[in-house]
Amino acid sequence: MISKYNKILLLSFSLVLTAQAVPPDQKNLPIGLAPHEKSFRAFNLSRGASPVGPIRSLGEWEESASAVTLWPNASFIRALAQHGPTTLLADTDSEKSWWKNWLLDHQINDKDIRFLIVPTDTIWVRDYGPWYILDGNGKMGMVDTIYNRPRPNDDKVPQYMAQSLHLPIYAPGLVHTGGNYYADSLHNAYSSTLVFRENSSLTADDVLKRMLDFLGITRYTTARLSPGSTIEHMDTFGKLVAPDTWVFSEFPQGSPYKADSDAMVAKLQNMKSAYGTPFKILRMKMISREGSRGFRAYINSFISNHTLYFPTYGDAGDDQAKAIYQRALPGYDIVGVEGEGTGWGDSVHCRANNFYRQDALYLFPEITQSAIATKPTQVRVEAVPAPGSQIRGTPVLHWWLNGAEQTEIATTPAEGRFFFADIPAQAAGSKIRFFIEGTDSTGHHKTAPIQAPAMTIDMEVM
Repeated sequence: MISKYNKILLLSFSLVLTAQAVPPDQKNLPIGLAPHEKSFRAFNLSRGASPVGPIRSLGEWEESASAVTLWPNASFIRALAQHGPTTLLADTDSEKSWWKNWLLDHQINDKDIRFLIVPTDTIWVRDYGPWYILDGNGKMGMVDTIYNRPRPNDDKVPQYMAQSLHLPIYAPGLVHTGGNYYADSLHNAYSSTLVFRENSSLTADDVLKRMLDFLGITRYTTARLSPGSTIEHMDTFGKLVAPDTWVFSEFPQGSPYKADSDAMVAKLQNMKSAYGTPFKILRMKMISREGSRGFRAYINSFISNHTLYFPTYGDAGDDQAKAIYQRALPGYDIVGVEGEGTGWGDSVHCRANNFYRQDALYLFPEITQSAIATKPTQVRVEAVPAPGSQIRGTPVLHWWLNGAEQTEIATTPAEGRFFFADIPAQAAGSKIRFFIEGTDSTGHHKTAPIQAPAMTIDMEVM
């Protein structure tokens, strides 16, 4: 039986094509501006109606119904298909047939591969794709920013995706790209300062207001990332892999990018994560590419359904990159895929996106009272059940003290979808780690962090 989801994704829509359809392997525009695109058109920054608040902008690690790409990389698509549903974008039914022949030629099982007919100009589905939110009623929606390239088909892709999933879509009237935006599901986001220059007709306060009104971002951290010499996308310099964990580039001495990379790391080291804990920051050594002034794109990785995909180049550097990601994401499957010539600022993350699950249970924990000696640590959890369901009982807090497992703590209901738990007061220097577990009435189960107990929220009592 074909599921409702499969039927939806096989639909094509009547939006007008503005360029001739071509197969994915012939989409030759660069991730940056082509010479004939140097003169930008004037963007209309009029905003639409905003979602009902308070809003959460979902992190890349939240549960995915399907990975999305149109990058004809056999290593990547084979790996995606082995780990779960995969959606391939095709301009027309003819290009869908092209994909089917391509899969057959590369001996890739298409059992869990679906197709969405949507015209595109390029393969950079991360940059022009939609951003996902949960609104104040716990309902999923999409946010459609203005793609910062004069590519009209690409700019319409979020509209197709929203129609395909019957989701509301919101227009904040901001020029922005997915490669320059990380959200942590907990009201924090990270970008380069490019966002302010690309929206120069707005004040900085206007930009921040729209980030709040449409994405629920209350703390927006931006950094200078080599303007003029890079595309200034955050996914070129660092990877947010969890609300409290970064894998960040480490450039060699003499590199013109080292100062900006190190400055961003220093900024993060002086901040607290959304959990209320210090960031865990792992540095990824940037390896030069032979015959190029650029670097390997290990940072440019993609998360979908408990798996991280990163580009490989065929030597020991790949093993080192994998080991760093495994340290950052215990419990995840870390999968290397052939980089196929991709380099710094353009690789797996740029060429992939997700359809997020609408029928999932979401848990969002935060420490609201820090771990201070003689005082309990208070943890607040927002639990958003799948549509039509309710939280079964209350979420539970599992915790360890100095490595020893303790008796679980049941949370106490508060107003709305919120629950609280107190971890008993401990002596200064004590090490506490914990995770939250919950179930809704339709049987959806969730932990936060999503790969608990391999991943936990860690803190030291002050």
